[in-house]
Parts: sequence; structure tokens; C-alpha cells
Amino acid sequence: MQRLGSLLAAVFVGVCLGAEPEPTYEGKTLGQWSAQAKDQDPQLREQSARALGRMAEALIQEDPSKPEFRNSKSPANSNDQ
Repeated sequence: MQRLGSLLAAVFVGVCLGAEPEPTYEGKTLGQWSAQAKDQDPQLREQSARALGRMAEALIQEDPSKPEFRNSKSPANSNDQ
């Protein structure tokens, strides 16, 4: 979960710096999913965790050579499983 947080933070910083448009999933932006992850409702937190995970997977598959993905232990980027 910590790696997912680091990955999403790197993407979020890139978005804030204007590098690329903010990613969306199921009609919500990365920022909206991140905010929902802090909600009091455990169902909403779980929903956002799943959405953020899917967004991270999609971003990694889109371009696994990006510097922020190079240290990831995800199956898409590593044979260290």
C-alpha cells in the first residue's frame, strides 16, 4: 500500500505541475479518489482504494519506463516476485 501511495503521489505532483492532465477513473479524478480515501465511511474508503489501485496499474502498463515506476515491485515491472 505504501508503494501505491508513493506512485500516486508522484503522479499527483506531475499533474499539479501541469505535466499532464489529471488521470480519471469511472468519472472521478485522481484527486477526488484520493479525497474519498480519507472518508469516514469504510465502504467509500474501500471503493477508492480499489479505484486508485486500478489507476496505478493502468498508468504502469501505459508507460512502465517512467522514472517514478522503475522501483516498483509490481508484476508489470519486476521479475522479483
